[in-house]
This record gives sequence, C-alpha cells and structure tokens, in this order.
Amino acid sequence: MELDLNKKVNLRNTSNIDCYFRQIERPHDAKVAKKSKVLFTIGEILAQCYAGNPDFVGIDGKGTHSTFYIEDKQVRVEAGFESDDGKVVQEVIDEKAIIELFKIEKLDIFVETLKSKVQTIGERQTLRDVISSDKVNEHDRIQIAGKYLRGEPIDVPKRNPSRPPKTKE
Repeated sequence: MELDLNKKVNLRNTSNIDCYFRQIERPHDAKVAKKSKVLFTIGEILAQCYAGNPDFVGIDGKGTHSTFYIEDKQVRVEAGFESDDGKVVQEVIDEKAIIELFKIEKLDIFVETLKSKVQTIGERQTLRDVISSDKVNEHDRIQIAGKYLRGEPIDVPKRNPSRPPKTKE
C-alpha cells in the first residue's frame, strides 16, 4: 500500500523540553512543545528521517532515544521503526518509561538501566521532572539518579558477602 505523502499524521514529543527543527519540504522552522502532538505531513516526517535528523531517528538511526514518536503505524514501518508484523524496533523513553525504571528491584540493575536508557538532553530533563514530582518514592534510587544527572560517580552499595555454598567432594 502506497503512502499519501500529503496526508498529515501526529508527531508526539516524548520529552519534557520544547523541540525545534528546520523543515525540509518548505522553508519554515517547526516547534513541537514538550509532551504534545503536532500534525505534520508524511512527506515531511519521512524527509526528516531520511535526512538523519536525530530527533526523529535517534542516536542509532533506528529510533533509539529519539525525541519524536510517529503515531502512524504505516509511517513507522516505512521509516524502519517497526516491522509489518508489529515488531517494534523503536524504544520510547518517556515519563512512563522512566517511572517504570524506578520499579526495578535490584540497585545495580537499576544503575545500569538508568545509564543505558537516559542519554539525551530531553530524557535527562524528563528524569529531572519525574524526580521533582511525587510520582516516584524510592529515596535511594532518587539519590542515585540525582548523582547521575550531575555527572558524579555512582557507587552502588554492595551487600555483605555470604558464605560460599558447600561443595561435595
């Protein structure tokens, strides 16, 4: 099925900062306010993806850590962020994903996941906003996330070593 490049679809800003970009199809600057949706033509969205705009394609070209989420499956498939069978390649790090991050039980896994998931400026601002809100209540994880945002080294407290298991000889 062929895409109508003049049809408009929603583009959602997943971060907590306003994002601006220069449009390709017409000489205008575009703004997508934080946590909002704006209609753009499919042609403009695909042009931005093919041009490699990191707000659209992320840090790896596959949509990882992208600021924008395209809310049309056919366009996501065309851009390579999703397959026809529904397998999603694009990982969206929004407020919901960061709140889920704080539910990880093991502290060392939390730190590794925090470092791998929160990388862009928008994701860092979203993390700041989640911490300053009352949406999370895990004090130790909030302290670690604050250190991560300030660029301080993170020391994960280690548990007391237990006795090694007995081996049969």
